[in-house]
Amino acid sequence: IGGPVSAEYVIRHVGSKLVFDYTQDGRTSRVEIIPDADERVTESAGDIETLTRAYWSGPVLVIEARQHPRSPSTPAVKWTSRWSLSEDSQVLTIERHISTPVGDTEQKVVFRRTEPKDPSSG
Repeated sequence: IGGPVSAEYVIRHVGSKLVFDYTQDGRTSRVEIIPDADERVTESAGDIETLTRAYWSGPVLVIEARQHPRSPSTPAVKWTSRWSLSEDSQVLTIERHISTPVGDTEQKVVFRRTEPKDPSSG
């Protein structure tokens, strides 16, 4: 299975929240987290509810999430992501361990910082 053609995060720190807008192949989703180690519902769609707990481990943001199926026929999935920023703040690395009923996998995604697009330059 191939990866996305394009992927982008826009991350904002708003008060105590971190707001992530993730765009992949033209579709955008938003997740808001509070890195205080409390588990909260971050998404609810169809038969699946996603519960997320986030906290800082030194300079690394750790996000633990699990999908809680509302139906016994829906498989449970959980993952732990470790987000780290390079010293020059230009590279974001996300290392993720994913556990599914059919096995575990590791994923590493690297994003380079780009300047925000100027909306007036259409």
